[in-house]
Amino acid sequence: NVTLGINQVNHLDSRGKVYITGNVRAPGPQDLPSNERTMVSTAIIRAGGFDKFANGHKVQVTRKDKSGKTVRFTVDVKSIIEKGRRDWDVELEDGDYINVPQNIINI
Repeated sequence: NVTLGINQVNHLDSRGKVYITGNVRAPGPQDLPSNERTMVSTAIIRAGGFDKFANGHKVQVTRKDKSGKTVRFTVDVKSIIEKGRRDWDVELEDGDYINVPQNIINI
């Protein structure tokens, strides 16, 4: 006999996905829960945060606008997190690509 128990059931109603690449601890796709506004900083935190080589000041977001044109912009996620500058954060939309670049280190 086998007995199974369910402690928790997650019913995630998603309004789409975003894709995180680059210098985060857990890159990959993330669902956008329909019951919250998902910001760029939130997605980075859910991806395990920045790795040790990340340039958190120059996070790139790429999206297609309604006409199909590609739009790119930079978000200073490190300052958002460290200084609490939520007014600098950007709400994510279905299909957004987030890339965390590597810091350029000069020796």
